[in-house]
Amino acid sequence: MPAGSPRLSVPAGSFRRMPSSLHEALTDMFRHRPTLAAELLADALGMKLPGYEQATVESADFTVLTPTEYRADAVVVLSAAGSAVLAVVGVPSRSSSDPARR
Repeated sequence: MPAGSPRLSVPAGSFRRMPSSLHEALTDMFRHRPTLAAELLADALGMKLPGYEQATVESADFTVLTPTEYRADAVVVLSAAGSAVLAVVGVPSRSSSDPARR
């Protein structure tokens, strides 16, 4: 580095890892087929779901007025007669061993 050049100081862990291909594929499955969220909840987890007529993908940003911001990769809303009956939030957001990112 030439003398007098400014040094950049970047705190460790400040760069986010790129999502894996598997992560992107799983997220795309819910974006392209939102009924998959309801099917997995009912069939794989045995949850009893309220009656619904359609499943739609909604905004995945969960910003609140306080400085904390919550995001998900996909949000699926089940609705009947034009009203939401259930929202499936946070269809997986990054698998990581770092507890701060969960």
